[in-house]
Amino acid sequence: MRFRFSPVPNPHDPERPYLTPLIEVQLLGDNGAMLDPTFALVDSGAHDTMVNADFALELGIDLGSTKPIRILGIAKQPVNAKRGECCLLWLK
Repeated sequence: MRFRFSPVPNPHDPERPYLTPLIEVQLLGDNGAMLDPTFALVDSGAHDTMVNADFALELGIDLGSTKPIRILGIAKQPVNAKRGECCLLWLK
């Protein structure tokens, strides 16, 4: 798959934006909830897709009934996360 790289503002050098693989997506929950379209960063090396806990709540994902798991976050720092499922639609 190929993704178009979009310019994103660079706070350190406004004249040279970052080029980032962003795609427009829409998240759907099992309860029929649908969030407004938003942008997602493509990480071709990721094994899972991460979403903000606020998105999970809006989608009706019950995070209270799942046990926390430890994952490596930015700079390989361990952080707590929870598993849930939703449908991600890629809007071309």
